[in-house]
Amino acid sequence: MLKKMKPGRKYIIVNINEPYAKQVYEILKKGQIKKGEWPEGDISFEEWKKLTWPSKGKNPIGPDRVQEEISRPTPDIPIQKRGTAKVKVRGIGRV
Repeated sequence: MLKKMKPGRKYIIVNINEPYAKQVYEILKKGQIKKGEWPEGDISFEEWKKLTWPSKGKNPIGPDRVQEEISRPTPDIPIQKRGTAKVKVRGIGRV
């Protein structure tokens, strides 16, 4: 399930490789199914990962959508400056 991040809301971001990611997925799926907003149906965590990220190096949302996400202005988020950091951008996150 792909949802847009909305300004003014607070989000929890979970790396899909974390040992607790499957539990987080189950909680989110249950809540979204209850709201009627889970289009994938009752699928497993592994099936969901394959649907969301079909294969390494391919982006399921397509190049036009990626460009749209990149071009979209980011909300103002207060950040404390504590030094410098090197950041690698690997792709668009899914929420």
